[in-house]
Amino acid sequence: MARPEKHSRSIFLMSDEGYRNTLGVAADILEELRMPWTLFVSTAHIGTGLPNPVFLLWLFFLRAPQGEYRLPNFAETVRLDRKESREKWARRGSDHLRFLPAEQAEETLAVMRAAFAPVALVLAS
Repeated sequence: MARPEKHSRSIFLMSDEGYRNTLGVAADILEELRMPWTLFVSTAHIGTGLPNPVFLLWLFFLRAPQGEYRLPNFAETVRLDRKESREKWARRGSDHLRFLPAEQAEETLAVMRAAFAPVALVLAS
């Protein structure tokens, strides 16, 4: 840090798995210690060759084949037909996915990956 005298009690915390569930645990501990913090979350896609989950989500909503999709952990059926509906779902889906526990988010991402032919997903990333 540029000014350690101002931030003498700061720490760096890295979490290898998780979305909302990791944030809740880390936030509670750091709040109890009354420490300023920033949480970086590294997910399973790192080192696997799979696209970043946020990139995959946007790719799915904006470029998946036209049709209706029943995504795990989404209450509504997702209809991707017009540019406007794709953009609406991309925004809503992004907000929704980031608050899912890691296991549920991965279920949803697996269905999104399956919507693309393997070659198309590799070329898109």
